[in-house]
Amino acid sequence: MSELTKPKRRKACERKAEWSSSTPPIAKTKREVITRPADVFAKLRDLAGEQEDFYVILLDIKNQLIGTEHVGRGSPFSVEVHPREIFKAAIRSNAVGIILAHNHPSGDVTPSPDDLTLTERMRKVGDLVGIPVIDHIVFSSETFTSIAEYQP
Repeated sequence: MSELTKPKRRKACERKAEWSSSTPPIAKTKREVITRPADVFAKLRDLAGEQEDFYVILLDIKNQLIGTEHVGRGSPFSVEVHPREIFKAAIRSNAVGIILAHNHPSGDVTPSPDDLTLTERMRKVGDLVGIPVIDHIVFSSETFTSIAEYQP
């Protein structure tokens, strides 16, 4: 090794050490953890309106909230959503699991037969794409029902 290359290497190493010691560590932001249906209700209850709206709660491997996506708006009586809209949001955000949620403007949070059918359909799609549907929450501004816990 020549004498000319030694100082250049030393300066490069000194600059690297200087840069790494002056750069603060990147702080990880702590995200909200969703552990039960009531956590979803607390997050969405203020969004209950006069029309049915459909949301997808996106979760990481530790059930930490990645985000909430609004994927459909309907009438006061129903909302139509398709698997492509629900899972597009999940795939785009690298979600490991999702929770479906929609409001019932009437205040009656009893899941309808259509709600139960949709939930089962989305569970099958989730199994196919590797993003499980953990639950489906039907909510109003006052209360909610977890379809995973629902017993007619």
